[in-house]
Amino acid sequence: MEIIIGVFIAIIIYLLQKKSSVSKEQFERFEAEIRRNFRDVYLDGLPEIKENKKKKVLLESTELIAKGQFKDAKDALKRYLREFPLNESEKAAIVDMIGLCYLYSGHLDEAIMNFQEVQLIGERIKDHYIQGLGLFEMGFANVKKGAFDEAQTSYLAAMKHFTECNSLYHLALSMSNLGITLHRQGHIEEAKKLYEKSLALAKQNNDIYIQALNYQNLGSLYHDINQIEKAQSHHEEALKLFESLDDKLDIARQLHMLGMACLDSEPEKAIKNFLTAKDLIEPTDSIEDKAANLALIAQYYSCKKDYDKAEEFFLQALPLIRKVNHKYKLAVFCANFGAVYAETERYREASELFKEALALFIYMKMNKQAIDAHISLGRTYLHLEQDDYAFKCFSDAIMNSEEIDYEGGLARSLYYSGIMKYFKFNDLDSALNDLNAANTNFKKLDIEIDEGKLTKELLEKIELKRQS
Repeated sequence: MEIIIGVFIAIIIYLLQKKSSVSKEQFERFEAEIRRNFRDVYLDGLPEIKENKKKKVLLESTELIAKGQFKDAKDALKRYLREFPLNESEKAAIVDMIGLCYLYSGHLDEAIMNFQEVQLIGERIKDHYIQGLGLFEMGFANVKKGAFDEAQTSYLAAMKHFTECNSLYHLALSMSNLGITLHRQGHIEEAKKLYEKSLALAKQNNDIYIQALNYQNLGSLYHDINQIEKAQSHHEEALKLFESLDDKLDIARQLHMLGMACLDSEPEKAIKNFLTAKDLIEPTDSIEDKAANLALIAQYYSCKKDYDKAEEFFLQALPLIRKVNHKYKLAVFCANFGAVYAETERYREASELFKEALALFIYMKMNKQAIDAHISLGRTYLHLEQDDYAFKCFSDAIMNSEEIDYEGGLARSLYYSGIMKYFKFNDLDSALNDLNAANTNFKKLDIEIDEGKLTKELLEKIELKRQS
């Protein structure tokens, strides 16, 4: 779906944009139809390209893109640039398509360079739509790269250009994607406002696809703040809308989201959704969706404590996720896979995965996730009897949690620091300080977790020891 939107809208609108016979209303109809049946609509646009040789190369490249053969498509498009005289709008379209080939084959820096060129072409010819599209694609590539600050800058600039040229579809999509970027950085309220604003704009524009995306995003947000009923209702609304568009991959992705929302409470319903999604994804060429599906099935088996089965699916997903080169998804995957190895006492393998997750979260400036990874890594070092490394992990987690006021991370890291001081270093007073501080922070949390219960028990034991 993302390929269809980025590539085929770019081709048709760029190549027809300067033709006086095509109105803005026709453009928007093209956009809507492309999202239903991109191949037929693309062929309808080809008569605007008079040269048969150009048509042949474009047909070849778009067929290769549809099959996921991005290297061959990129080579065909570069041949198009070399061999034919092009106006600036047409050049922007081809450069944008080359950028998308790089993007979807995991070559993110090369993709960004091409999108920057698109933006510069738009700037040269004073075309707000072209500038906005280049910036929008840059934002998307930077999200995959984990460069969230750069993504925010690109999306905000794109929104200004789309407002100028009154492209409501891309304005709403830019708002939604900016919301996703802020959401991943933990800015929940700001993300929620953007999702709701984008949803309202999509309803005003009668755009079913953007409405569905924002219901999906709001569902994920409510899931992250533990409002599970709201999460499920928003995902169900998104699923209905995606089903009305009859796009198999988007339906599969929404089934993934619904499954994740009920994984803890209704695991059998979750696996049913994951397996239905698997059947929808299997015939496609989407490596990213296949990787996500395998990872979610692995998560189901992990929740069921069938760790052998979980490992089997994680190992199938790992090379696919590495190939996609999506840093956020790889980081989450490493953290989840590391937890499976930790549960099965394969601490060496767990530590390698936690280290990779930690490095990626730090790179993406995802501070809470980095703190959680620090704590997980520290625990594996404890089991490996690498006490100095373990203590450093917990100390760093304490410092970073205090810096961003992350009560859950602070409570857990203080707990592990306290037990190390008590059991490993025999420093009773310092251990008590950490454990009392941990207990105070655990009380502030909305949910009770295992470390919180253990902190209370350990404090009682220490107090009895002191009295005796």
